[in-house]
Amino acid sequence: MATVTQRLRGRPAHPPGSTSLTYTPNGRKLITAGSNNAIRVYETGSDGEPMNIDGCQENNTAVVASNDFFITGSEDGTVWMYSLETNSMDKMLTRSTLPIRDIALSPDGNWAAVASDELTVKVVNTKDPEKVLYLREQPKPT
Repeated sequence: MATVTQRLRGRPAHPPGSTSLTYTPNGRKLITAGSNNAIRVYETGSDGEPMNIDGCQENNTAVVASNDFFITGSEDGTVWMYSLETNSMDKMLTRSTLPIRDIALSPDGNWAAVASDELTVKVVNTKDPEKVLYLREQPKPT
């Protein structure tokens, strides 16, 4: 059995600071979002340069992906959905008055749970952002 050696090389994705990242469920793409207003989409196993999506929100704090789209949240409280087919911004899902801290996607990709510094978690339908469920009375972090 032949051994394949893969040489790793550093690629700064974003300026110094926090960087969020996620793989698509099929493992084909890695999406990174950081403190600058660019998102990088890497092809797994490729040595080529990533796809850059510019003009995004700055100070991204969370990212989650399906095989067809990904969602980011940022310090300004906005949550945006992007198409992986066109590598472009699709729509704003929701906004919060405080920074977004985490986003989770349902297995079927139809719902996104958005946690922020507010004490309410919003569960937003990804196909129709007007459909929102609220998980209230979340405890304050200690």
